Amino acid sequence: MTKLWSEVHETMGVLLGREKEHVEDLCKLIKEFREKLLPSVSAMTKHQELQELLGCATNDEITILPPKISKNKGSGKRMLSNKAKVVACARKPKRMCNNCKQMAHHDKRNCPNPFVERPPQNVDDEEEEEEEVEEEEEEENEDDELED
Repeated sequence: MTKLWSEVHETMGVLLGREKEHVEDLCKLIKEFREKLLPSVSAMTKHQELQELLGCATNDEITILPPKISKNKGSGKRMLSNKAKVVACARKPKRMCNNCKQMAHHDKRNCPNPFVERPPQNVDDEEEEEEEVEEEEEEENEDDELED
């Protein structure tokens, strides 16, 4: 095989400097030689060549369907219906919300009423309460002394 290729290359090298008629004559000789050796191959189409190579006939009917389109992102997590969400929420125990002071399925962080008004606590109010407690204690002490 290598001898054949080397002969072709040498011949082409010699013919390139010569007239075009010699190159055309060589092309005609090669075509005639190929037609003598392989008359059936040149007349066959690609489809027929493949059938001969594989040794079986092909079907015109396509039986393979394209694959189903899949969701790649977020796979593995099942989507719940609204009814299933309500049932799951009903099973959870209720909590005391420190914001709205209700027993519900939320806490202060996710309370639906985030701005519940509370009475303001002033420092003055606390001092007054402490004074009242002290006064009550003094009165009790005085009452105890009078009884003795």
